[in-house]
Amino acid sequence: MNEKSGFVVPRKVKVIRALLAAAFLLIVLSIAIPRLTRPDTKEKILSEVSPQYRTQAEKVLGEIPPGLYNDFSGEELERFLDGTAPFTPPEGLWKYVLSNKTASTNAGNAPPYGWNYPPLFNLARSVAEGKDERQSTEALTIYVHQKISYNVDDASRPYSANRMMEEKTGVCEQKTKFLIALLRSIGIPAREVEAGYIAPQPGHAWVEAYVDGGWVMCDPTNGFFDKPQIFMTIGWNFDYVHATEPDMGESYTVDRKKYYFP
Repeated sequence: MNEKSGFVVPRKVKVIRALLAAAFLLIVLSIAIPRLTRPDTKEKILSEVSPQYRTQAEKVLGEIPPGLYNDFSGEELERFLDGTAPFTPPEGLWKYVLSNKTASTNAGNAPPYGWNYPPLFNLARSVAEGKDERQSTEALTIYVHQKISYNVDDASRPYSANRMMEEKTGVCEQKTKFLIALLRSIGIPAREVEAGYIAPQPGHAWVEAYVDGGWVMCDPTNGFFDKPQIFMTIGWNFDYVHATEPDMGESYTVDRKKYYFP
């Protein structure tokens, strides 16, 4: 009995309170214990890298956001250090290679960007064989343009690398993601560019790849490579242009003058 109020808390209520408290404690422990016991992701990646590449691997991990550590394994990182991939990204640009979406889609279990999807890596390497960075980037841009048909019906479908390889259809955004995956798989930094109008008109997406010391325009939908002025030539003057890195939540405005927009 509560002496001040004279109210007696029913036993049933006490039991319910105790059960709720116990349930809450179990939830807290279920979250906390795995975090305390699981190995550090960075250390796990380094343990998967061959001893001779660990110093390089540690340097790479030090320059990318820790949020990307779950996107790849040590074995996949080593691909870019031991020469399996044709190219190694410049210092400071590793995040534009190792960044990789991990959510599965109803089109398959391969990640949407899928640079670590083995058939995609083999395809990119075969197209790039015997070519330098710039030649490889252009060749892959033209490959996607020629081999992936534009199909407006795909606009509402989820993207994944394996679906693109199997069905060979897509819209500009899906072609863009596919080219990004191909480029990243062989060590060429790549990011997505989105452009559009303030008014409700169709926009466009393409790729910027880092070659020859700068970001180069690659449009796999139209087959344009390093021709940023082409949009103005064909009458496209977008209201905004953003280079995006959705894996890392980045979005920043690209210099409009680069694409010859006033």
